[in-house]
Parts: sequence; C-alpha cells; structure tokens
Amino acid sequence: MPQPAEEVSGEIDVSSEPVQEKYAGEKFQITIDDTTFTIEPVAGYNGSFLVVGKKYYYGSPEDKLVPLDLCVVWGKLAEPENLKHITFSIQAGRWCSFSYSGEMVLEGSYIDSHFANIHAIPATENILKALKSVEKKEKIYLEGFLVNIYHGERCLLRTSLTREDTGSGACEIFYVIKVVIGNAIYQ
Repeated sequence: MPQPAEEVSGEIDVSSEPVQEKYAGEKFQITIDDTTFTIEPVAGYNGSFLVVGKKYYYGSPEDKLVPLDLCVVWGKLAEPENLKHITFSIQAGRWCSFSYSGEMVLEGSYIDSHFANIHAIPATENILKALKSVEKKEKIYLEGFLVNIYHGERCLLRTSLTREDTGSGACEIFYVIKVVIGNAIYQ
C-alpha cells in the first residue's frame, strides 16, 4: 500500500480547469532494464480530475516507464447528470474513447476539451502504488510536468500541450510528482 506523506482536509473539487504553465526544465534520464530514456519537461501541470478509466501496463521497458493510463474528466463533464449518458473505455494501443446515448446537454467540443487520457510516469514507487490504488469514479489531484520522452535521438512520446486536441498525439504525458486521493497526499 502507498504511504501518505501528509493529510489534507476538504473534498477534491473537479470543477476547475487544469493549470498548465510554460516550463523549460533540465532534461533527465531514467534507465529501466538497460534501456535509457531521456525525459524533457515542457510544462508544469496540475489539476483535479474524476477518474473514469484506468489501465495498467507491464512488460517492456516503455511500459515500465509509463505504467498507467488514466482516463479522466473535469468541469461539467464530471457532474453525475452528464456522466450518466457517457461510457468511457481504455483500449489496446493506449487509446481512451467515449460513446454516449440519450440526450446530451453538453456539446461534443466541450466533452473533447474536458476529457483526457493521461499517460502517467510516476516519479516514485510510492506514487506508482497510489496511482494503482485509484478506483474508477474516484476524485484525484495530480501535480507534475508534461514531458516528451526520447530514446536516443528518437522521440517516443510527445505530450499534448492543449486540451482541445483529439486523436493520435492528444494524450498528456505526465511525470507525476504529487498525488492526492481522498485526504491523503502521496509523494
């Protein structure tokens, strides 16, 4: 089980937009199973989200570097009366998609800009354990950096820097340094 660093009070509010700030930090390297990856931070990023899907990956060094996908929503999309019409799924190939039925109050463009597939890179083993413990329909707060990942000179994954994009390349590659689940802070 993950070990909380400290406790906070109050409920996580998923009504606000994630915060992204330009950041040009130093690149750093992570080696997994004799494979070295270069991580390039390109933006500070934090937000409160409702988890609507989660998938764990293991096996290859790339899967061990980015072991989790979290399909998350926020804003009006996280409200129960809007979620009852939408089904989310994480599929092979690290895709998260949604379908809806019944009458939708929200426009498709709003849904697209308030739903994300986060490819999570936990900064510590404790953060990995915390992220693995997250349940569907649970509210979480994440803090860290949006990053690009390189192997040698080749860019393996490039993060999205906007919430308005969709399709291939629209995922946030998120190096997570802090997680809040319930009242517990994990680092």
